[in-house]
Amino acid sequence: MPRYSARLSSSDGKLLQKQIHAATSDEVYRYFREDGYFVFSVKREFALPGREKKVSMRNFLLFNREMMGLIRAGLTIVDGLSILLKKMPPSALKSMLVQVREKLTKGSSLSEAFKAFKHVIPAYYPTLLYSGEQSGQLAPVLEKFIQQEERKRKAIKKFRQALTYPIILLIVSAIALYVILGRAMPEFASLYADSGQDLPAITQFVIALSNIVASYSPYLFLLAVGLFFLIPATKKMVSLRSFLEKSVTWVPVLGKVWRLYNQNSFVSTMKLLLQGGIPMAEALKTMQSAVPSRRLSLRLEKVWNDVICGEDLSDALEKHTDFENRVMEMIRIGETSGTLDEMLEHLIVYGEEQLDDHLEWISGIVAPMLLLFVGVFIAALVLAMYLPMFQVTDLISK
Repeated sequence: MPRYSARLSSSDGKLLQKQIHAATSDEVYRYFREDGYFVFSVKREFALPGREKKVSMRNFLLFNREMMGLIRAGLTIVDGLSILLKKMPPSALKSMLVQVREKLTKGSSLSEAFKAFKHVIPAYYPTLLYSGEQSGQLAPVLEKFIQQEERKRKAIKKFRQALTYPIILLIVSAIALYVILGRAMPEFASLYADSGQDLPAITQFVIALSNIVASYSPYLFLLAVGLFFLIPATKKMVSLRSFLEKSVTWVPVLGKVWRLYNQNSFVSTMKLLLQGGIPMAEALKTMQSAVPSRRLSLRLEKVWNDVICGEDLSDALEKHTDFENRVMEMIRIGETSGTLDEMLEHLIVYGEEQLDDHLEWISGIVAPMLLLFVGVFIAALVLAMYLPMFQVTDLISK
């Protein structure tokens, strides 16, 4: 969430400078004016695109655990927030909760207070809070939310662990290839050119590859740096982000993992919303901003349109998404038999098992195969570099 610095004047004429995390500058103006301040100016503090300080999901879950305990102890929401804020260090989370408490003291409900921060917390969280407020079961709803997000965090952690070794291997390999092709091989090429010796075909190929790397390496470096800054900024570029996600789905294994992760996210969040008493149409509307994939979000909008027109959820999903057939079949059975919650729970377990299997496959098979391929490729390059020298040595010995 972006951080803003505001120059203010209080009702007694004191000049103040305050910092606050908010979605827009208009929200900052509105927040301080409602508190009786005169706002001279609001300035957004510098941050790289897509790198603004966000609410830590780990700390947000810890806050929900503590809040759940205080609610069960009989404290009001405002009193509970006040207790938690006293010991909380300055952060984006604390800034958000201060604003939430202010909204509560002015008469807003908890779900309404959190609705302004859907861009920095799980988007379905305010809807879930609303279901808890309506049913009078806020603590159990928070407990289910914590369990749901912990599941997601474990899946993300496994995903990162599975990809860490291959990514490090690729980076080290890229550096090694640049040193061999961009630095070492040109020296050998000039040496062989002066000798007038006929070079083996593999050496000629590697020299040609070295010339390409030497010519285009600055551009490749700039492209890598550009992607590093561009990818976080694509969150607000709908068409570009959709294109990048589509490109990821074409990557073997990784594309399957990405599809499974989004499918599992949809199923588990849908189950949570329906259990909370949220109507199907409203749950689908909430899901559009809750799933990780922007492409899936756009498709869920079409699913929502079909459902409000009277079509079954399973038929609408089959028409507009690329979920597995098993997902549609079990949802169809749940709709027909009235056991949709149970079917969604089965799908959650099934999806998690599938995702674990793919991640283990990446760690146990893909990474070693990648290491073998890179090792053989680098060995072939080194051999191509020294092969002409071996031939000269053979001729001298004869």
